[in-house]
Amino acid sequence: MFTGQPEYSHKRTGNFAYNSWRLTIPGSKVSFPVELDGHDTVLANFTWAGWGADTIVNIYFNDQPIAAGHEVHGHAWNSPATDTFEIPAGNCSDSCRITLELDHRSPMVLFIKDLTLTDKKPDDNTDENDEITKEE
Repeated sequence: MFTGQPEYSHKRTGNFAYNSWRLTIPGSKVSFPVELDGHDTVLANFTWAGWGADTIVNIYFNDQPIAAGHEVHGHAWNSPATDTFEIPAGNCSDSCRITLELDHRSPMVLFIKDLTLTDKKPDDNTDENDEITKEE
């Protein structure tokens, strides 16, 4: 569950455009405070857009890497991409954070449409996962 508003690394790192939030400066970050007590593994579904190899992101959970050097595809105006990452929630309290960073090597911006968290079922069938919460 999200416990507050997203927090940006600097007030000039992003803005709202094309019905999406943007990270505009390489190295900029946005953190989503979450409370995941009672959840072993959570799937983080990012709906976003970028320019492939020119939009590279890193994802962290409590400063531990979840994905590094991930290329973001999709079109911000009409066909954003959705990528899913496993978050090992463990005993997460209200001080936990999912952080998205625009890699220092990225010459292009990142558009973020939304982030949805779902419980991962033991059978690994992602079509039947229960939605926990959604942040737009």
